Amino acid sequence: MRKNLNLLLSISVISMFLLTACGKAMDEIPEKITSVSETPSAEEISPIDTDEPVGIAASPEELKAAKESGYVIMEDGSVIGGKEKWLSFYEKVSKGEAADVRIINIYTLDNINCTEEYYEAEKDNYPTLFASELVYDGDGFTTNPLHYAGNGFSESYIEGYDSPPTTWKYLMRYTGKPSSATALFSDYDRYVLVNDNTVSWEDIEQGMYSSQLGDGIPFDEVFCEYTWK
Repeated sequence: MRKNLNLLLSISVISMFLLTACGKAMDEIPEKITSVSETPSAEEISPIDTDEPVGIAASPEELKAAKESGYVIMEDGSVIGGKEKWLSFYEKVSKGEAADVRIINIYTLDNINCTEEYYEAEKDNYPTLFASELVYDGDGFTTNPLHYAGNGFSESYIEGYDSPPTTWKYLMRYTGKPSSATALFSDYDRYVLVNDNTVSWEDIEQGMYSSQLGDGIPFDEVFCEYTWK
């Protein structure tokens, strides 16, 4: 059964491979935003199947509705709309105030940054769309799946596709520059949900690329802005 958490982690993993990013942890939100109960442990996270298409293969109607929704819009890992909504959300939660924000991730595929064979095999699965609502209740963060319902996006649960809402303790901000000269961007500004506020972005990346079982650190990158080269 494909789970929502797998989708969230898969999105971040695919973004990392495409953009070859790494960085430095900075600017935690205040200590008063602390713990929540019943958070998933590393043992509860299912293995990631990156061979599956990520998100929902979107129709032109769905894409149009997404871009006109007024939500935060991410395309290929970086914000393209609604940045002010994100900053407003972050300002509130940094003060310990309850807040929520809706985020739509859109991923595209072209035949420039992948092999021709891969493009031909996967092109019908793109563009993909994944929508969620991020809620801060004053104690912790919860991500809820959203689905297109013909006249907009609403919170809903699809059996066999979504997992129950995922809860996180901390919202971390990581900024920096990529270590790879071939990265497609020169700077990044990431906001990442984690359950351990001592981890750096380097720790998260190392866990993603490690071949050792159990090295992976549960996380969800919910907002990012790249400065493209």
